[in-house]
Amino acid sequence: MRPFRLWSRFRCWTLSAPVRLKIMGIALGVIFLLGLAMTLQVRATLTGRMLEELEQRGVAVTRDVAGRAADLILTDNLFALQELVRTTMENNEDARYVFIVGRDGRILAHTFGEHFPPDLLVVNAAGPPARSRVELLETEEGLIHDLAVSILDGKAGVARVGMSERRLGEVVQGTTWLLLLVTVVVSLVGVAGAYLLTLVLTRPILQLVEVTRAVGRGDFSQQAPVWATDEIGRLSAAFNAMTEALARSRQEIEAYNRQLVRRNEELSVLYEEVQRKEELLRQLLEKLILAQEEERKRVARELHDEVGQSLTAVIMGLGTAEEGLPAELLPMRTQLARLQDLAAKTLEGIRRLMVDLRPTLLDDLGLIPAIQWYAETHLAPAGVAPTVEVVGPRRRLPPLVETALFRVAQEGITNIVKHAAASRATVRLEFRPASIAAAIEDDGTGFTRQEPRDGRGLGLMGMQERVTLLGGTLRLSSDQGRGTRIAIEIPLPDQGEEALASSHLRTNSHSLRHTP
Repeated sequence: MRPFRLWSRFRCWTLSAPVRLKIMGIALGVIFLLGLAMTLQVRATLTGRMLEELEQRGVAVTRDVAGRAADLILTDNLFALQELVRTTMENNEDARYVFIVGRDGRILAHTFGEHFPPDLLVVNAAGPPARSRVELLETEEGLIHDLAVSILDGKAGVARVGMSERRLGEVVQGTTWLLLLVTVVVSLVGVAGAYLLTLVLTRPILQLVEVTRAVGRGDFSQQAPVWATDEIGRLSAAFNAMTEALARSRQEIEAYNRQLVRRNEELSVLYEEVQRKEELLRQLLEKLILAQEEERKRVARELHDEVGQSLTAVIMGLGTAEEGLPAELLPMRTQLARLQDLAAKTLEGIRRLMVDLRPTLLDDLGLIPAIQWYAETHLAPAGVAPTVEVVGPRRRLPPLVETALFRVAQEGITNIVKHAAASRATVRLEFRPASIAAAIEDDGTGFTRQEPRDGRGLGLMGMQERVTLLGGTLRLSSDQGRGTRIAIEIPLPDQGEEALASSHLRTNSHSLRHTP
């Protein structure tokens, strides 16, 4: 992960660097890499050549010592031998040591002074099969090429010369530093040339950037200078053409915007008119629904006070008449009993109609008992198993909300009984902090949006109107063979709005009762 992060940082820094710095960096990098590669190549070539020359010179020096030492060994002139190795050492800068070994292995002459290293005798030897031999020795002073040449084919001994690489290393090191210095000088010259080149290249670009910023601020009058006919010049010309086109487009857009402003003002007036009419329509719809509820109450009271009492009196009169007839008038008594049963059934139907018009449970006990009663009295006789679920803390709702929810549930249950052919139906109420949600669903035949709804359209429209009047939403989902589901959610006003709505409802109810 760490190399990846370092690479990401380097890449971000490289991409965010100015073009001038990038060009100078590339030029410096190329010059430096070429100089470094040339330095390394020259160093390697020079080292190889000088090592080869060192060995050749060492072999020549050793052979010269061996040739000159042959006569001196035969004459046993040890002093001349010592002088030979000393002068050889002095005349060759690269020679680190020179010594001559006799046939019997005894050191005849050497340049080590008083202490000759005994291990040096066994590291290299030249026998009759090989007239000369070279061994590379690693010492504290560096690498030494030890050369051994047989004297008179080994009959007189061996001449040994040690050629040091120290001076060779110094020469190579000096040459390397010189080449590096040349590389640095050339790099500086290259950077200066790259800087001048970047000035020529980036000046038009920087001016183009300034013009671009001005255009970004909305000033389309700025023009980028065209310095040449190269790629940057063509870019500047194309940019100038673009700014001219943008200026024309902005003028057209401003003219179009002025037209839109005028049109929006006209539409605002129309929208306010539509809003006013929609508000009037909502008020009329609200009054219509309130009038319907009041009319239902009035009709229910009249049925109870007049028709119900009259039918009760008829039933009691028929009973009294039946009891007053003698036993021999059995057919007449039977006919009166039938009339009494028919009147009782009519009274029961009128009572159901009264309850359907305005159930007293809704006013007395609230929404949940009213829905439970209606579901049990209408679904169960039709062979549909009813289920009423209540979620959340139960509480009384504003009268408008309770009435709307009851009417929606009433219409939904009626549709299930008439059209769904269902075996189960569920009514679910969920009391939420700021709203009330309800769902009515069945497992009946369902319907699609394309097929006719058999009179259900008006009922669904009435449900939608009641829910919309209270600012709620109604969603209907149904599919062939998968039942139908009606989901409702109505927002609940706070206590102040609720009290105002209740007062408004009472005022409207009072005005409706006293309207001639």
